[in-house]
Amino acid sequence: DAKIVVPFGYEFKRFLDKDLIVVKKDEKFGLFDIKGNMISDCIYDDLEYYRNNKMINVKKDNLWGYINKKGKVIIPIVSKNEHNHGIENHYLQKGKDNLWHIFDKEGKEIGKGFQNIYFLKDDKLAVQKDNKNYLVDIKNPDKILAKFKDYDNIEKYNCDCNTDILIVRKDGKYGLINMSGEEIVKPIYDYLSSWTTASIKFKKDGKYGIMDFKGNIVLEPTYDKLEWAHGCNAVALGYVGKRGYDRKWQLVDLYAKPISKFYSASIVLGYEKLPITDMKTRLSGVLDPNGKEILPLKYKSTQLLRKNLILVRDNEKRYAFFDDKGKQITPFSKYSYDFDIEDNMLLVKEFEKKGYTQKLVDWKIYDIKTHNILFEKEIK
Repeated sequence: DAKIVVPFGYEFKRFLDKDLIVVKKDEKFGLFDIKGNMISDCIYDDLEYYRNNKMINVKKDNLWGYINKKGKVIIPIVSKNEHNHGIENHYLQKGKDNLWHIFDKEGKEIGKGFQNIYFLKDDKLAVQKDNKNYLVDIKNPDKILAKFKDYDNIEKYNCDCNTDILIVRKDGKYGLINMSGEEIVKPIYDYLSSWTTASIKFKKDGKYGIMDFKGNIVLEPTYDKLEWAHGCNAVALGYVGKRGYDRKWQLVDLYAKPISKFYSASIVLGYEKLPITDMKTRLSGVLDPNGKEILPLKYKSTQLLRKNLILVRDNEKRYAFFDDKGKQITPFSKYSYDFDIEDNMLLVKEFEKKGYTQKLVDWKIYDIKTHNILFEKEIK
């Protein structure tokens, strides 16, 4: 039988978790559980659930705090900061004093007065207190595990898959330290950020390059811009020059090795193959993600199709089909065309224009893998 879980008079808003229901009344939010028990009356301006610590961040009178799944206030509702955090049964809150406070899972304050807190490992935090940087135990924040030098800042996120390396900043420059506070790379770089699980992107004198976690440069800083090619597996683009005709780029692989020559061309990302068009000549070609030219930059247009086919137009406005290795399947034709791709077959129909009408003159079926003609019919 159907059961009324939320009494009439409340507006259902959403499920906060599989067993919590957010309701609204008089422009305020409250909570019921799935059995119909009221967890919290409608007294909050906003609330959101943190699944990792099963706590609910609530807003009341423009201040934030935590309640548990029974509606009990665990962390005082005193913070002006919406983005308080929970980590491993501990809760971090920015208080009225604009400093960070640390609470255990019962809501007991175990640390306070931190200017900044940076997440590291599950049981450790990098913190800044009294303008000094430390590594502390999250269960006992007064216990200092390591003292860091007087850096201005420790970057909030450590390097991907290397939790023993931290990015630090001093006087506007960036460097690297380990979890013991030992300096690995002096803060001499204009920019540092994680690049791969084994490397870091850096900027020096206006140019970008790549270094490993020991500070060894594996790709010299030669690029004005360096970014991952969106939608392409483990391939980056290194740009040189300003925007427009003067800008060139080349492909860089996962191991920070340039794998193509420089091109002054537009590029279409997001595909297994990369169509490119020369900025000056407007001629097109296609690269593979390893930097190899499948089709050189000499065609009027190139279009990627299903089954790894490429439709090409030359400068005489003729068309032909190529495979993904750059091998030609059909001869260039002056006729207009229609095509269909089914299984491993390519059907091509050719039409001759006569005034405002088109006449079918030929159609063929090609095997896409072998390029053999499976069927041909010429219409006279």
